[in-house]
Amino acid sequence: MADLLALRKQIKSRKPHFTRQDVLKKDRLDDTWRKPKGMHSKMRHHKKGYSAYVETGWGSPVEVKGLHKSGLRPVIVNNMGQVAAIDAKKEGAVIASHVGNRLKVQLIEALAKKNVRILNIKNALGIANGIKQAVAARKKAMQDRVKAKEARKNAAPKAKKQETPEAQTVEEKKEADRREAEKVMTKKEN
Repeated sequence: MADLLALRKQIKSRKPHFTRQDVLKKDRLDDTWRKPKGMHSKMRHHKKGYSAYVETGWGSPVEVKGLHKSGLRPVIVNNMGQVAAIDAKKEGAVIASHVGNRLKVQLIEALAKKNVRILNIKNALGIANGIKQAVAARKKAMQDRVKAKEARKNAAPKAKKQETPEAQTVEEKKEADRREAEKVMTKKEN
């Protein structure tokens, strides 16, 4: 198995990056491989100096196809039920990307108890501890905010300042003048 993994690594180190024909000439094209179909296409005719063509010789040996570089078959884990089905000797766990922090901590601890290797997290237990500390810090900050809010609420209400004529803004003065003018107009009509 180890010699096949080494062979795969050697094959993949020589494998070129397969690009689509004319991808450098046209910005609208993306870099994913598409088979060249033009009648006079130099790439389709395997001419020298043109981009490499996808062929079967670049593939991995069948026995190690799809395996992780450690030799374990990756299994995506979404929930606690899938942890029980993993064989620790042949399979490694890949925690799904959409899993939240709370479940991720539970999954990491369950996989560690079962001695299953987590393939997509390097220091899994360290990350789990970091997440726990961050959650505890957020809870403490929230409790402090609630206590501060209660203290402000229970404090004696401050006396409102009485508005002085100087404190009025220009708009308030205009509004007061308009009201006075309306009063005068209504007295004239009566």
